Amino acid sequence: MASGENAIETASTLPIIDIAPWVNEHDHKDSDRLSTAAAIHSACLEYGFFYLDITSFVAPEEPEELFRLARQFFGLPQEEKDKISLNKQDRARGTLQSHISHSFDDLC
Repeated sequence: MASGENAIETASTLPIIDIAPWVNEHDHKDSDRLSTAAAIHSACLEYGFFYLDITSFVAPEEPEELFRLARQFFGLPQEEKDKISLNKQDRARGTLQSHISHSFDDLC
């Protein structure tokens, strides 16, 4: 999204907010950052959720790699995933055991 364009668009019902003005501050005016902040505030009040448009600073192959790793992890046997359970970690990182069996593709 170019500078000066509306910082918020909608896809289905949740807003997509371009956060480039906050990531690349030197390329944007203060008004761009204020517009982005207002869009986030509005989305939180109106929807409670929003999507972040990260396309201006994330290489296209990074999300593909994350999906590949997620599929690999969720494809592991439950016993393997249980090795990093929240109960065995510091309760800030780890997995929760799900009683519902889903593949990663079903969740996305």
